[in-house]
Amino acid sequence: MNIESLMEKSRFGAFLIDDQGRIVSINNNGQSMLDQIIDGGEAFVPGAHISDILELEKEINPDLIAGKLSEKFKISIVDYYKDSANGEIIIRFIPLIVQGSPDMVRFSDDLNLFYLETDTGLNICYAGKRVCEVTGRNAAELISANIREIIPDKFQVGLSILTDELTRTAAVQSVILASGKKVFPAEFSFHPLFDGNEKSGYAVIVKENADPSISELNNCRKLNSVGIFAGGVAHDYNNALTVVLGNLSLARLEAPDNADLIEALMDAESAAVKIKMLTERLNFFAKGLRPVKKKSELKCIIDDSLQRVFYGKDISVKIDMDKIEVDADENLVGRALDQIFENSLEAMDSGTGSIDVTAERVSVEEEISNSELVLAPGEYIVVSIHDNGCGMDENTMGNIFIPYFSTKEGRLGMGLALVYAVLKRHRGFIDAQSDPGRGSLFRVYLPLF
Repeated sequence: MNIESLMEKSRFGAFLIDDQGRIVSINNNGQSMLDQIIDGGEAFVPGAHISDILELEKEINPDLIAGKLSEKFKISIVDYYKDSANGEIIIRFIPLIVQGSPDMVRFSDDLNLFYLETDTGLNICYAGKRVCEVTGRNAAELISANIREIIPDKFQVGLSILTDELTRTAAVQSVILASGKKVFPAEFSFHPLFDGNEKSGYAVIVKENADPSISELNNCRKLNSVGIFAGGVAHDYNNALTVVLGNLSLARLEAPDNADLIEALMDAESAAVKIKMLTERLNFFAKGLRPVKKKSELKCIIDDSLQRVFYGKDISVKIDMDKIEVDADENLVGRALDQIFENSLEAMDSGTGSIDVTAERVSVEEEISNSELVLAPGEYIVVSIHDNGCGMDENTMGNIFIPYFSTKEGRLGMGLALVYAVLKRHRGFIDAQSDPGRGSLFRVYLPLF
């Protein structure tokens, strides 16, 4: 699915500008906004040069373009991004936000935007229809509430940036507490509102991570520096571990008759191997931003992953599949499968646990979406992983792919979130089914097109 098709899924207006400054396309929502609220909106047509519309020099600078657009026309910029791969610029926008603006209220409901307005203390003054739908509360209940009531306590730290001095748009990564006590990731954009020269509150637009277009590109940009750091740490750890493992092997050869010492050395070697696996995952994270795909034998990838996770464990493992080739980064897909298998391993009892792995070719007729993942129509290989573990309740199921969510004390909660990220980069998909006491079923979709 290309960027232009993803733009059409955006609830915001969106421009796509090429590396020469020409408008490539405008999505339907954007064209509707331009026609209704901008005099001369017909100037924004594919092929027009953005510098002519904005009276700029020929420099193609996304910061400058976004700033000039908001200055010259009655629009507020939601976000923008320049793709380093091809130089294209994507700019998303909404009508100019003025407190109680009929245009903004109308557009927010027409486009099903999660839109609300607050005073400077974040007490809600207006809540759109989408806010009521997600939170399960009516407008009267929300207007008497504070925005903090729809953000769980531990995710409110980002609100500290909202000070009296703030005069520009601020973005806060957080989660929404929806009806049924479910939570899901979202980005809150706070646009300051003014009564004359005095700030009177905020217009708040919540991006529910339902738009794969910009969120995917922005996440890559934000994670790139972390990936570089993770790669450096993994490299240093691997160098040190090579020395440790080598010396442990030599020590075992020097103590052939001391059973206690050999057992201790084997325990140390086992721990070092686990650390080596962790460093490989750091490498996976560092390199995972750009998969290196090639034709790979899927059964080999699965066999290797099963060996890494279940070797030496008293768990029954069954695999039933034919040889199938997929176009994938076998290292990333393997590490993603590791996370799913480890999740199953932790949920099962030793001696009675069992896991079944099957694969089949399926044809998807209609598009399916799951937060940022989109399962486009086409042919897929579906890997089904079923365990007989303790299972998960509905609340846990709703959060398993959210970074840092974990039901286990002291765990980072990044495992299944990384699975999610890998499949996004392969244009794949994952879904899960589980009930307490009945085990879990994960289905991984890998495209054949």
